[in-house]
Amino acid sequence: MNFIYLANYADLLRVNAVEYYQKALKLNPTHPVTNSNYAYLLHMYLKQYSKACEHYQQCMEFNSHDFIVATNYVLCLKELKEYDQAISLLKNFPTEDVMAQNLMKEIINAKIKVLEVPQSDTGNNIDSSLTDVPNRNRTDTEPDLPQEHSAFKPKIELMMKPNNYPSPSVQPLMHPSANMISN
Repeated sequence: MNFIYLANYADLLRVNAVEYYQKALKLNPTHPVTNSNYAYLLHMYLKQYSKACEHYQQCMEFNSHDFIVATNYVLCLKELKEYDQAISLLKNFPTEDVMAQNLMKEIINAKIKVLEVPQSDTGNNIDSSLTDVPNRNRTDTEPDLPQEHSAFKPKIELMMKPNNYPSPSVQPLMHPSANMISN
């Protein structure tokens, strides 16, 4: 079970996390928690949304009922402006789930906002606004990280505070087993 130890150690060293997650995934590419945590790292910290969505989608194939992965996947799709796909995933959430309802409202409002963008004289249209997403096609195998983790650490600590998430009403969720340290 070396892949579990490698995955947990990666959470302790976020600066080197990409390398450790990749090693863990080489040992066991179908481990759902490792894929979920790697996707979370790509999504929330490295802003590699396309690559994160690939791993979230893999996790959903392993366990389509994982609420945490599904929520994070929807949030990542929202960043990519893949509103229709996010809405179709949200339709699988329980109807009484308040967080899912709020997220659905946010995504619908974001989609409406994109559709309401008027065409300008320069020829920009709705299609260009959907494709003009930062990091949409970023699939670096190794992200550009600072060499010294001391420069990176304040940014991580700032992101760990609950009020610094990208969406004010819905916060990304970390899988509960990600914080466990195996002996």
